Parts: sequence; C-alpha cells; structure tokens
Amino acid sequence: MDADPKRMERVTSVLAAAGHSVVSVSSPEEAEEALEIVKVDVVVFGSPHPEPVSFVHRLRELEKAQKHAFRAPVLALSHEVPVSPGWSSSGPGVIDGYLAEGFGPEALLRVCDFIARSTAARSKTTESAGQASLPVFEPEKFRQQVAYDPALAAEIIDLFLEERSIELPEMQTALEQGDFRQLSQIAHTIKGSLSSLHAMLARHHAQELETAAMAKDGESCGRILSQLASDLETLEPLLLNLRDQVEP
Repeated sequence: MDADPKRMERVTSVLAAAGHSVVSVSSPEEAEEALEIVKVDVVVFGSPHPEPVSFVHRLRELEKAQKHAFRAPVLALSHEVPVSPGWSSSGPGVIDGYLAEGFGPEALLRVCDFIARSTAARSKTTESAGQASLPVFEPEKFRQQVAYDPALAAEIIDLFLEERSIELPEMQTALEQGDFRQLSQIAHTIKGSLSSLHAMLARHHAQELETAAMAKDGESCGRILSQLASDLETLEPLLLNLRDQVEP
C-alpha cells in the first residue's frame, strides 16, 4: 500500500520477480476493499505512512471470522536500514516490522520469519487448542465459494486432488535434497488451494511448513510435512464425497 506510484511500482516488481502475487493499492480504503476479495500473506505500507489502525483492525477481524490460523504480518518501509525487525508495544493495530526502502526478497522473508517466530512464541500456550478448533473441511463455505455451481466444484476438487498427488512427493523430495526454497514455494501454492477449498486445518500446516522452510528448519519441516500429509489423507474422502453429491 503506497500513495507514491513509482515506489509502489518498484516494490511490486521486487515481489513479483520473487514469484509473489501482488495487489497494489494507494489508500487504506482501497486496501479494506481488497480484503473482501483476496486473502493476504503480508501487507507492506509505503513510507511515510500513517498508522493503519482501521485497516489492520479489519484485517484481524476477517482472519478471525475466516478462522485463519495465520496472522498476516503488516510491514512498513523505512528510510533507514533496520538492524532487525521491531515490535511496537502499543498493542494491536500497529506496524509489525520494518524494511529498508531498497529491500530484496530475502529481506522480506527474514522479517516475515522473525514475526512468525515471535508470534508463535507468544501464542505457544494456546496453539494446541487453536489447532483443535480448526475445521478439516467446510463444505458449505466451499459451495458458496463456487456460487453453488456443481460442475465448477467438481472441477476444482479434481484439479486439487491431481495436484496434491504431484505436490506431496515434490515436497518430500525437496526436503530430502535440502531445497528449502522449492519446499517453501510448493507449500505456499498448496496453502492457497486449501484456502479456496476451506480446508483450514491443512492450510494451517501448509503455512507452518512454508515458514519452517523459509527458516531452513529441516527438523520442523519433516514433522509438519507429515502432519500436512495426514491432513490431506483425511480431507480426500470428504472432497470425494462432496464431489459425488454434486456430480451431474
């Protein structure tokens, strides 16, 4: 989010070159409208920036309503190169961390990883309960997602199951070869698919896997990948059952 078109174009090009999908907006009002359409993994504010209290409050409301286990970091550009990402002590609705204006993809990943780790450390006591409350699959929300179109529902389910049969072995191979960049990218892709399906427990573990891969934490990646594989095994018959119900 940036009111400066040149700076926004520069930041967008950096993120796009790293394989990220970017939605550019020039005001908090536009950003709030975008939240109704897309799910975001990170928010970057230009500099100088007003404290985006209203926008962040709306973001957290949507994450809670949609039962997201992932908390999207809200970052801002800084004229000075930050020594490390900083946390504000003024409570919710503030910037989570900072990036130098000339940042590259690796800097963004480092800051997001720092925030993810800090958030996990603060919420460790409630993590198990939070995971237990996440739904494996919400068929009614998925039906709404496809506008109750049975052909589209069947097509999306078939495509997901086909991709899943490829992506799981690819993630395992990437882990065995220590290719954490590839592992993170595949986890990011499958996370998006699971969001569309409203399979939030598996999405949670896909997000965890993406974060662990960015941190090159092989031990955690192995554990989380096993959890994700188990989630997908549980999810598959639920998807097939729904597909059978909607198939013409």
